[in-house]
Amino acid sequence: MTYTDLQLNTGQAGAVITFSAAGLTSAVSNAFAVGGGAASGATSTITAAPLSRLADGAETSTVTVQLKDAGGVDLVAGGDTVVLATDLGSLSLVLDNGDGTYTATLTSNVAGLATITGTVNAGAITDNATVTFQAVAPPPPPPPPPDGATPTVTPPPPPGASPTATPSIPSSPLMGQVPPTSDEIGVLVASDSITVPEVRVELASQGCDVAAIAFWDRGVWRVYIFDAPSQVNVLFPRLLRIGVPIFVRCR
Repeated sequence: MTYTDLQLNTGQAGAVITFSAAGLTSAVSNAFAVGGGAASGATSTITAAPLSRLADGAETSTVTVQLKDAGGVDLVAGGDTVVLATDLGSLSLVLDNGDGTYTATLTSNVAGLATITGTVNAGAITDNATVTFQAVAPPPPPPPPPDGATPTVTPPPPPGASPTATPSIPSSPLMGQVPPTSDEIGVLVASDSITVPEVRVELASQGCDVAAIAFWDRGVWRVYIFDAPSQVNVLFPRLLRIGVPIFVRCR
């Protein structure tokens, strides 16, 4: 038995035809793919998912084109030329999935509404898709300073100065607090080996006319009295060691 002018109004893969007649055993054909006619821009569709993304240049929306023939039947094979365009953001290259669908990914680092249009075989596709890109929220402001605290504000550099320039501040070989009056004792620590005359010069630069210095050395106080006879200070060492607390009294 032969059939002619058989029409299948569908577009799908894995279609079969079943033949049956009264008094005869039914027969089923092998599976085959049924495709529509030529791709039509009037019936083909453009969709996007998700429809909302962050405008951070990283989140993507997938744009899909489903080609159809003039009768609206889905095409089930690839090979057509599909080109996509957007008025916001960037589209990747279009991928032919070989089943009548074509996909691309859309990203944007600018907030707004993106409209995606396309062509198939150089003919315009009537349908389009839209994706909304949401603005990225700014980072939260820094926490306020504690009650009573004053926030630190760095002034701008003077005109002509390099913004990265840092003034050089000479370091002192003595660290600690110089006594503000002659009635008090200050405690300093040598950050480098220093002689007694150098101690006097350094303390004088800090406003202290030093009267005496002393430190505890293996159970014995070592005391140096400035402007005293040399025999008074004969047992005082020539160099003060690093890290040893030095007690200072100013005039």
